[in-house]
Amino acid sequence: MLLQPLSENLVIVGLSYRHVPVATLGAHALPRHELTTRLPEIAKAIGATELAYIGTCNRITFVIVGPDSPELYRDRLSDMNGLRFRAWQGEGGMEHLLLVSSGLESARRGEPEIRNQVRAGWATARDAGTSGPVLNRLFAEVLKAATEVQSFIARSIGVVSLTDGALGRMNAHLQGRSATVAVIGVSPMTRRCATDLIGRGHRLIIASRTLATAEGMAAEIGGTPMTLDDLRRDGKEIDAVVAAVGGEKTVIGVDDIARWAPDGGLIAVDFGVPPNIDPAAAEMSGITLLDMDALISVARDSSSAFDTQLGPAREIVDFHLDRLRGEAALRQAAPAIEGVVKHHQALVQAGLAEIDTEKALDREALNQWADRMSRRFLHATLVGVRTLAADAGPGAVESFLRGLSSAVPPQKSEEGLS
Repeated sequence: MLLQPLSENLVIVGLSYRHVPVATLGAHALPRHELTTRLPEIAKAIGATELAYIGTCNRITFVIVGPDSPELYRDRLSDMNGLRFRAWQGEGGMEHLLLVSSGLESARRGEPEIRNQVRAGWATARDAGTSGPVLNRLFAEVLKAATEVQSFIARSIGVVSLTDGALGRMNAHLQGRSATVAVIGVSPMTRRCATDLIGRGHRLIIASRTLATAEGMAAEIGGTPMTLDDLRRDGKEIDAVVAAVGGEKTVIGVDDIARWAPDGGLIAVDFGVPPNIDPAAAEMSGITLLDMDALISVARDSSSAFDTQLGPAREIVDFHLDRLRGEAALRQAAPAIEGVVKHHQALVQAGLAEIDTEKALDREALNQWADRMSRRFLHATLVGVRTLAADAGPGAVESFLRGLSSAVPPQKSEEGLS
C-alpha cells in the first residue's frame, strides 16, 4: 500500500533534453559519488520527508515526498541548482515516473538503460536514508512496470536505445570494412558498443584511466587494453572512437583526434555528459562527431517509426498507474474507513449484548442474531452507496460494488450447513 499521509504530497521536479540542451543538464547534474552525502542535506534544505535523485545522460529528476506544494519544491530546487525546473504532482507525478522509467519518455522509445538508472537512483536513496515507505512502494511498482514494458518492446518491436542509433551510424560510416576502434571508458554503453563492434570483426582498443579497468573489460569482451595516456602516446591511426568517461571535463582534445586521424575519416561517438570529446572536433575536416544532442536527434527521428506500435506498452503503464492511484486513494480515505470499521464493531458488540446468554448455544437464536446483524450492515452499506451516488455518480457506485463482490464472493452452495 502507498503509505502516504494526508498532509504530504508526491512531487516530481526535473528537466530533460526536451527542455534544455544536454550539455546544460550535464553541467548541473549532481555528481554520483556525492549523492549519499548530499541527498539528506538537500532533503533537509527543501523540507522533504523522502527524496530520491535520478540522473541520466539527458535527464535530471528529483522524486520528493513532503508537506509543501509542488511550486515550493520546484522553486527551492531551482534556486539551489541554478536551473528552472518543472514539477509534477500526485497522480501526474506517478504517471511521469512510470513513463520515464519505462523508456516511453526517452528520445529513443523504450530505452532499456533508463530502468537500471532509475533502480540505481532508488538504491542510492535507500543507502542515504532518504527513501521511506512512500518511495519504496512507488519505485517497486514503477520498476515492475518498466520491466514489463521493456520485455514487451524487446519481444514485439526489438530492443532500442541511444546505443543502437550510435552503432547504426558507425556501421554505416565504416561501410563494412575492418576498422580499428578505440573504446574509451567502461560503461553499459561502451560495453554494448564493444560487443557489437568486435562481433563485426573490428579491432578494438579498450582504454581507461587505469590499466586494470581496461584489462577487465578487454578480458570480458576482447581487444587490446591500455591506459588513455598510452593510447595518446601510441600514435596508431584510429578509424572510430566511442567514449563514455565519467567526469566533469573533456578528456579527448582536438590534438588527440588529429593524431589518431591525420587524414580525417574518423567517426567519434561521445556518450559523455558533459562531453568527453572537445566539441571543436566537429569542425575538423573529415571528422564526424556524434555527441549526445546529435544522438538524441537521431533517436527521436527513428522512434516515430514505431510509436504506433506502443499501444500495449501504454496499457501496461496505465494498469500500474491504476494500482498506485487506487492505493493512494485508499490511503486518503483511511480515516473514513477506520470510522466505518469502528462503527461496525460497535454494532457487533451491541448485537452480542442482545443475545440471551441462556440460549447462546442455541442454533436458532444465533441465526436470528446473524440475520439482524446482516440487515443492519446492509442498511448501513446502502446508505453509504446512496451518498456515494449523489456525490460521485453511478460510475463510482459500480466500481464500489465490483470491489465488494470480488471481496465477498457468493457461496457455491449452502447445503450441508446445520
